Amino acid sequence: MDSEFATIVQRIGDILKNKEKEPLRVLGGYIVGATIVRDDWEEKFQARYPLLNEIAELGADLEVTDDLKRAGEIVKQIQYKFTQLRLPQTDIS
Repeated sequence: MDSEFATIVQRIGDILKNKEKEPLRVLGGYIVGATIVRDDWEEKFQARYPLLNEIAELGADLEVTDDLKRAGEIVKQIQYKFTQLRLPQTDIS
């Protein structure tokens, strides 16, 4: 795991802890900001870490949902994918 990717993973982990007790839609915006709003996103991370893209998309969904039940489901999906993201990456070439 390179250091830039590790930094993104750490940010997502901090967001998911939600120490400030932010509303779920705010967390979605933070997740989007920590992932896809980067100049180097496509060329450096998207192909190598597809789970990061999935987390970003779920963050975007969370940001716009008003349904609390759906928001809870999205958070669970994000947490699951985050757990997978933290597992050692294998390079299959």
